[in-house]
Amino acid sequence: MTNQTSSEQIITSIVSLLDSLKIIGVFNLFTPKEWLSDKEQPGRILAGLLYLQKYPQYVTPEIKYTLLDLQTHNKNKILSSYIEQVLKEAK
Repeated sequence: MTNQTSSEQIITSIVSLLDSLKIIGVFNLFTPKEWLSDKEQPGRILAGLLYLQKYPQYVTPEIKYTLLDLQTHNKNKILSSYIEQVLKEAK
């Protein structure tokens, strides 16, 4: 199994659980900005990005600023792709 295959499986799993995670309040424990803030935890950032992709109504101007900052400093191709998608959908 390649890293890309593993990443795709993780992303698919998170996406399939987003509605349930929202209902049980996982994304209420921390604000979307907090999900995106820890640059040492790319998995947490990814979960936040997938959440914002599914629920673009939660992308505030402050979150857009955070995403633009992440876009500038991020070197992870997968995260970069999702950052771009969330920014496009939030317009």
